[in-house]
Amino acid sequence: MEQFFEKLDSALKNNAIVKMTLSKPVSKNNELKNIYIKPILLKDNKMYQFTYRYERRDETKNFDARQTLQQVKNLVPEVFQNVSLFTLTEDVTLLVSKKGKPTLMCKKINENRDVDLSHDHEKQRLIDPTNPWWFLLGLTSRDGKVLADMQHKFKQICKYVEIVDGVMRQTKFDDEIHIADMGAGKGYLTFALYEYLTTHYDKKIVME
Repeated sequence: MEQFFEKLDSALKNNAIVKMTLSKPVSKNNELKNIYIKPILLKDNKMYQFTYRYERRDETKNFDARQTLQQVKNLVPEVFQNVSLFTLTEDVTLLVSKKGKPTLMCKKINENRDVDLSHDHEKQRLIDPTNPWWFLLGLTSRDGKVLADMQHKFKQICKYVEIVDGVMRQTKFDDEIHIADMGAGKGYLTFALYEYLTTHYDKKIVME
């Protein structure tokens, strides 16, 4: 355990962290499933962004190097039993057994890695949450941010459109695309499908 924190401290001091993940919660009832950590540049200051991944939402907080070390020490092994640390020179994995016995595995790497300092990097989505209908449907705020209690639903919608996209790319269409829609529920998928089709296909869309 001490060796791991020495390696983490060294990586922080040398700006060598590429990414880090804390996983395997000690408590099965813990809603927090894992924490993803990456370096970012925030107002010209080197910080570390913690993405707390719950079952139905994500939350982010930023810490400096000293705070990051302390945060990880507070969380491991009391809250999480596994840590995966990727640096510019090696991969470090810490596994803590149910009895509290730590196992440290280190692997030197030969590949060239870069540290991505981009902040709030937006995942490429086929659906744009800033469109007004998502606010009217109750999924987002007026400024287009997905509401905390609707993030799980929005992920489902995005996954649905990804599946549709995979099918559509393998299909040839004439000048019109006809969609048979049952119209059940609140219409989330209907709006998602129409948005996807009108954005990515220069054809007449007929919803039936």
